[in-house]
Amino acid sequence: MSLVVLFGVGVLLLGLMFCFAGERMFRFFLALCGAAAGAYGALFLAGDASSPVIVIAALLGAALGIVTALLLYRVSFLLAGCAAGWAVASGLLGLSPLVSALAAAATGLLGFFGARYFMAVATSVWGGAAAVCGARILSERLAGYIPPAEVTYAASGLLALLGTVSQMRRLARRKKGT
Repeated sequence: MSLVVLFGVGVLLLGLMFCFAGERMFRFFLALCGAAAGAYGALFLAGDASSPVIVIAALLGAALGIVTALLLYRVSFLLAGCAAGWAVASGLLGLSPLVSALAAAATGLLGFFGARYFMAVATSVWGGAAAVCGARILSERLAGYIPPAEVTYAASGLLALLGTVSQMRRLARRKKGT
């Protein structure tokens, strides 16, 4: 089995896990995001260094990112909300930087004050997109078929909706104490 197929399976399974249980796995999700951000920052700072230096910088950056994210647990909801708002407003909708910044501030506050519910939605959206990405990798590698973008978007949206409903129902039951 090729590494690409294993990667596709891993992305698919991890995506489904986050889509339907992301709020419950928030600390792991947060550590993963912290590791990615720390490694990316370290790689940026390492620039054109030699390979061993780049690997060490990425590992140290990832470790620092994990520690920072977990220490700033509550602030991370604000930052995750800001990142989501900016990504949707700027990246998906192509809005101006000012409008994107306002959207980032609004979603950041939503993330901070409605942390559990915000994370349920955010992990459902992220998980749905990741699961479809993994399925797309497998489809391309194993069957030689690349689904149209519309199918990919629709599948991601449907998974995000199902994941959000599932996680919100779990949160409501937990709030009621059942």
